[in-house]
Amino acid sequence: MRTSSILALAISGGALLGLVGCASSASSDTATTDPEGTWQAADPDTAWLTIDGSGNLTGDDGCNKFTGTATVVDDEVRFRLDLSTLKACMGVTTSFHGMSSAVIDGETMTTRDYKGSEIVQLQRR
Repeated sequence: MRTSSILALAISGGALLGLVGCASSASSDTATTDPEGTWQAADPDTAWLTIDGSGNLTGDDGCNKFTGTATVVDDEVRFRLDLSTLKACMGVTTSFHGMSSAVIDGETMTTRDYKGSEIVQLQRR
């Protein structure tokens, strides 16, 4: 009876250590995917978006302005757009209208549409 109690305790302790390791790993993923700040496109250089500490999102693609929210899920940023102007602008090819998510690699954010296709790369300012 005593051997089975010690074995159960050892297994429980190992499982707890495994969970602690997973928890610290998840925290470091979120830390490397920090979207807070202003992000600027190189082309067109007038396209930008800003995410504040509460996840509020504002931006402008050089023609249309938008607002919404941004949340970090695993290793990507997911967007919910609330309001957007819908002006028809000549010569503006970048549009955040269909933006659904983004991935961050260092100081570069790559935005994607609902199908996962790249929209534009932005640099942290």
